Amino acid sequence: MMKMFRMRREEGLTLVEVVVTIGVLLILAGAVMPLARVTLKRQKELELRRSLRTMRQAIDLYKQYSDQGLIQKEGVDSEGYPPELDTLVEGVPQMGTTKKIKFLRRIPMDPFTHKDEWGMRSYQDDADSRSWGRQNVYDVYTLYSGTALDGTKYQDWRGGSHGAGRDHPEDAGPGTGGGVHSPGAAHRHRPHRDSGVPCGAPVQKNA
Repeated sequence: MMKMFRMRREEGLTLVEVVVTIGVLLILAGAVMPLARVTLKRQKELELRRSLRTMRQAIDLYKQYSDQGLIQKEGVDSEGYPPELDTLVEGVPQMGTTKKIKFLRRIPMDPFTHKDEWGMRSYQDDADSRSWGRQNVYDVYTLYSGTALDGTKYQDWRGGSHGAGRDHPEDAGPGTGGGVHSPGAAHRHRPHRDSGVPCGAPVQKNA
């Protein structure tokens, strides 16, 4: 009789221990999950900055080549900027040669929308415009309307970073001098954005 009582008591204690253990695990899981979500979001933010910087550098290099007469300007309203974002991938003929210059291997994928579609602004558009005037492609921004970890809107991110356009050290690449600045209201009509361009030459292929 005493033995059976002792066994039941031990079984009861074991059940209590299991319940306590499960409770502790649930608490730990509740603490870990938000941290994991923050880490994943931060990684996506870094990828977004890099994608914006890559495209803006390609746009700036296209503008540089156009101003130098290495490629032909596309129309009176182009201001030397590409007519479409795809032009940077498809390439344009180099003046006086049979070569084609390509400025991007592919359009980057937006880490938040999982699409290679981006908002665009022409040189003639306002710096914060959400409507593309279609004269040229002067700047790009994400179509994702979410809020970043620091409280800023992703669509307001400028250059390699966000907010007021400050460059983040982790965005800096070799020879780029950090992120590329998007036009602000005070300097939108400069002939060229204050930005670095890639050190390496764009891809050139025979037509």
